[in-house]
Amino acid sequence: MNQSLIEARAQNLCIMYLTRSPKILFARNNKDLFSKGHALVDLEFDINNDNFYKGFVFGVVLKATQNGYSTLEKMFTDFKTGHFEPNNQQISRKVMPVLLIGFDMTNDKGYFSWISSPANNQLTIVKKITAAHIKGLNTRAVDEIASIVERYYTAQ
Repeated sequence: MNQSLIEARAQNLCIMYLTRSPKILFARNNKDLFSKGHALVDLEFDINNDNFYKGFVFGVVLKATQNGYSTLEKMFTDFKTGHFEPNNQQISRKVMPVLLIGFDMTNDKGYFSWISSPANNQLTIVKKITAAHIKGLNTRAVDEIASIVERYYTAQ
């Protein structure tokens, strides 16, 4: 499978995984912006409010490999989070919650880690993603992600 097919499949899997939750709506694909250097995230999602966008947006950076979980884990642990720091010139507004989501294309399993984690009513940039940060992306995890994002924005 070539890289563009892997990326397209990962994007579709991500949208499918996250929108299985009735709490999450797909908002925007930034892939074209990202390739031109204008966006920090590949996809944006919003919390559902009776099938309307609530404005509680979170971003996703996508990774995928067809070489198994060990390669995907390395992609996570090698990921540089520094460009999500608020002092970065690309960031002109408050940083939204951001997830790094990766897919192992050998079995279509998804994994995630927070990059910009909403906790205690503020966003914390994870300085270094470790293996301990990587969690399986399943229905329970997706519902928890939606709840965390909603609690973060409601507290603002």
